[in-house]
Parts: sequence; C-alpha cells; structure tokens
Amino acid sequence: MLASSRLPRDARDDHPYRRFADKHGFALANTEVRRTLELPVPNDRLEGLAAEAREHHRVYRIQTCVDDVPNDLLASYCQLRNQVALDAPRGDVELEARALTPQIVLKRHAIAKEQGRTTYLAFAVESGGDAVAYTSLVAPAQEPVYVYQSGTLVRRDHRGHRLGLAVKVANLLALQKACPGRRIVNTENAGVKGPMVQINEKLGFRPVEVLADFQRIVSVATASVAV
Repeated sequence: MLASSRLPRDARDDHPYRRFADKHGFALANTEVRRTLELPVPNDRLEGLAAEAREHHRVYRIQTCVDDVPNDLLASYCQLRNQVALDAPRGDVELEARALTPQIVLKRHAIAKEQGRTTYLAFAVESGGDAVAYTSLVAPAQEPVYVYQSGTLVRRDHRGHRLGLAVKVANLLALQKACPGRRIVNTENAGVKGPMVQINEKLGFRPVEVLADFQRIVSVATASVAV
C-alpha cells in the first residue's frame, strides 16, 4: 500500500503527517522534492544552454512536437516510457515495469486532448531513427498559468551526451513560443543529487516542498478451497 503527502522542507522528519503514517505502519519509502521554474526563461539563456549541449550530441537530432507523437517514434517512445518507472530513483518503493503500447499511448494522448491538456514533447533521435531520450510538459487549459513536467528519460546506453539538457531546453523554447502566458513549471525529483536535478538547477528550478511516499507491505493470506 502506498500513500503520499506533501511536507514543508524544514519539517519532513517531525511533521504530523509523518507521525500519523508511522503510527499506522507506513514506513517512509521515498522522498522527492517539488521544484518550480518561473517563466519565461530568457531565450538567449536557453539558446546558450542548447549550444553548450550541442557540442556533445552532434550525431543526434533534437525534435519537438505537440500532442501527437510521430508514427516513426511511437515504438521507441513507448520503450522509454516503460523504462521510466524502473530508472527513476524511487527509494524503497517497489514498482513494476510499465507495459505501454503504441495503441495505449495514442488513446491516452487523445483523452488528454479531450480534457484540455496540451502535451509538449521533445526527443533526441539517434542515426537509426529511434528516440533515445524524451521529455514532456503538460499545459492544462483549466490552469492557464501552470505547466507540469510529466517525464524525462535518457536511455542508459546513450547517456553522457547532454541529451537530457538538450531535450529540456528545446521543449521549454517550444512551450514559451506557443504559450507566452504560462508562468510556472512544476517538477518533482528524488531528493538525491542526480543528473536530472543538476539539469533542473541549471535551468533555474528552485525547491519548494518535499513529497513523501509512505509504504506498507501487506501480506495476503490465501486459503485453499476443497472442491
């Protein structure tokens, strides 16, 4: 069983939510930090970061799109999405691999559009034509000021080429051009200091609060039935 709470950064250890979870057998399994980025980020700053990253990934193509994933990238995009749950730091939380297919992705994107959520995507594409890194931002029509970071991943065998920075910068540039009225991007990262946190700090994200995941292992008793 999993339960999540939002805690002030300076009260993560003794907050009433934490004590309540402990009392009912839920152990703290993971902490993430919610960070926010004020928009707009100056375009010259983003373009400078893009140029910095470009020196390390000249054999890759950076491609952006809105809502609909190009057909030639659907399969590799699904592979990246399925890997996110396993690669992202999650502390002691036990998660299974996802099983997204192109059909499921297309259906979910269609539902998101019906709900008024616009998804901005950026990909790093290798010479063979597969997406090996992606990032996505969601801009809900019902919240005209806010944007939500949905996910980012660089495939393990393609790390070390600044692809995470490249796709995030490209996506922010596309978002700011299309949605000049948006003012805040929200993202969540594990509390550990990892490459994605370093990228977010380089972009200007600032920590706001702690997101705590509490986990309780439940044993299920099975009974045999005589027939």
